[in-house]
Amino acid sequence: MITADAVLSIWHDIEPSAQDAYLEWHTLEHMPERASIDGFVRGRRGVALDPAQSPKYLTLYEAREAEIFRSTQYLERLDNPTPWTQRIQPSFQNFVRYANVPALQKGFGDGAFVTTARIEAVGDATATFAQLEARLRALVDELGELPKVSSVFLGESRDEITDYKTEEAELRPVNPELDGVRHLAVIFVDTLTADAAGPVREKIEALAAELGDARIGHCSTFLVDYMVDETHVTRTPFDADAIERRSK
Repeated sequence: MITADAVLSIWHDIEPSAQDAYLEWHTLEHMPERASIDGFVRGRRGVALDPAQSPKYLTLYEAREAEIFRSTQYLERLDNPTPWTQRIQPSFQNFVRYANVPALQKGFGDGAFVTTARIEAVGDATATFAQLEARLRALVDELGELPKVSSVFLGESRDEITDYKTEEAELRPVNPELDGVRHLAVIFVDTLTADAAGPVREKIEALAAELGDARIGHCSTFLVDYMVDETHVTRTPFDADAIERRSK
């Protein structure tokens, strides 16, 4: 479930040799640091159910409004990556990130598993969110009726919110798969069990035939393995010096 008025969705892989280092950094420094930014509400991380799947990792950051994702404070963090961040970012692969605003949400609460789908247009495709919205809203209703689904979120994508270059981004390899891609929408479906996610994916993937010149760029399920919110970092303030010592 998305609990705020904007969500920054991120999918990526990590070089095999850097998996453990990534999880330490992402858990101890990166996500708590992001949650400490004014306007951020919480972050959730997921790891793919299928170990061979790409992308392997999902991160969802929720904020009070989409403009938080290009606020002065957030961009200042992106342009001043910590030493630990500088060591980890080059291990990222197949990185995709963009902002979304809620269009419709049904249900209540978080599940242990999140199925995500990206709806996108490529090259000369003319599809827009407005053209697809009615069918996507109907899909939300259909998904919400499936067993063991706790919540369904439909978001309208806002590529322009994250259309910037930063020092942190320069540390990561460029993802050539993003050339010519316009993100139109995202769908997030929380389920109570991994098995319940199977029918969710089937229903989403069946939508492809109805999307015209848009496409489903990705659809897979992640186990939510970590969550941090703004109250956590308020109760235990983020200590960059202590985290840097741990990173060594």
